[in-house]
Amino acid sequence: MAPTEKNDFGGGGGRRELLDAVIHAELLRQRAVASGLDGDRRVRWALVEELASLHRLAELEHREPFSDAAGDEAAISSYYEAHRQTFLEPQRRGVHGVLLGHAGEAEAALASLRSGAAELSDFGTPVTIRPTPRDDAEFPAFHRVLFGASLRDGDWLPQPVLVRRKLLVGRLEGVVEPKLRSLNDPAVRDEVIRRIRAPRLARAEAALLREMRASEVRVTDEVR
Repeated sequence: MAPTEKNDFGGGGGRRELLDAVIHAELLRQRAVASGLDGDRRVRWALVEELASLHRLAELEHREPFSDAAGDEAAISSYYEAHRQTFLEPQRRGVHGVLLGHAGEAEAALASLRSGAAELSDFGTPVTIRPTPRDDAEFPAFHRVLFGASLRDGDWLPQPVLVRRKLLVGRLEGVVEPKLRSLNDPAVRDEVIRRIRAPRLARAEAALLREMRASEVRVTDEVR
């Protein structure tokens, strides 16, 4: 596994990932040797970058262990309470309807359905779109209608909407109200830990860079 900035080298799992990253770097070196590329400056530089990345990650874990953030219950709870909206699942809405090919046909079908003179199956095989959060970027016209403020579960959509290059005539079916994800959810907890650790890592990295620059200056002065 190649190291990335998202790796958390903390606890038992973190040490395992660090070991995997070291093994990855060694495998890169062995492949270069086997391919006769160990003398290629580009390959050598890639290995140097790989090892430098490993050193950086290991040093940051030493200075700011993942376990410190994971065990800071006060900081975890405080962040969660201050950013509850971040973990709020938005309302979702679904549709049960039928897909038709022409605007006139769709308008006539909707009028019949709203008056009670017909059922969806009279116009073809009904389809169900499962509840989904509002996404105006992907479904600008459809979701503007589906998420109308006055629309209630079971209401007919006020107009046909374009879906899959056809016109959907149907009713709102399945409204799932917003729900706050619990801090007991492992995914939520991991996200909170990652967020509270991020500024700590940034400070640790800034300190590391200052020390490296100071060391570079000292070495340069000694050489002179």
